[in-house]
Amino acid sequence: MSKTLIQKVGSLLRKAYQAEVNLIESLSDGERSAEGNFENWSPKDSLAHTTYWRQRMVETLAYTFRNQPPPSYPPYDEVNRQVYFEKQHTPLPALLREAEDTMRALQDALNRFEDEDITDPARYQWRNGIPLLSYILGNGYIHVIHHLVHTYRKLNNLSKATSLQDEALQQLASLAELGKSRAVLLYDMACLLTATGNHTQALDLLEESLQIDPSLIEWSRQDPDLDALRDNPRFQQMTGG
Repeated sequence: MSKTLIQKVGSLLRKAYQAEVNLIESLSDGERSAEGNFENWSPKDSLAHTTYWRQRMVETLAYTFRNQPPPSYPPYDEVNRQVYFEKQHTPLPALLREAEDTMRALQDALNRFEDEDITDPARYQWRNGIPLLSYILGNGYIHVIHHLVHTYRKLNNLSKATSLQDEALQQLASLAELGKSRAVLLYDMACLLTATGNHTQALDLLEESLQIDPSLIEWSRQDPDLDALRDNPRFQQMTGG
């Protein structure tokens, strides 16, 4: 029996989480327990961060399942700072238990939906015409891969960082059901590739994204995640600025 889209998405979210666990298990005892600072996160800081955003997704999906808009949250940067300082001194075993509990809760929340619930762009008013699928994969998969790639690069494991990026692209390409969500996810991947210096590939994905959904052009003109591309003639041509 072939998997439903919900099952495929759930598998991707679990895969990204397992990759975080695998990274931590590959570290020395000192690296695992190390504390960073707000400008330079340690691996356990990153785990606390992604766990928080999974927890928020559990809450958002609960509201969405009841056909209610999610609550308003403080700005992204403010929340990240608050989470960092709340969790800065939490021992790694406690963070891992919280992460596993959160991952199970997320899987349960996701399983309440049907495939059409997450692919219909008009299903939920708060999504403003963008399918719920892009939020789920963007938050629970691409966001996690972004932090993993960043950590592996800091550890000078460039081959692992590259393989994670490539696998993420392949996984997204395999989801024929993406529809309009593909534009947002390609855009997110372009931001990730920009941050890691893969500018040509980033521009390829960004161009495809903007062709699918031209409404993203305006945001791309001001998105700080794309600042490294801003002087590139190809970027200027596709964004008109």
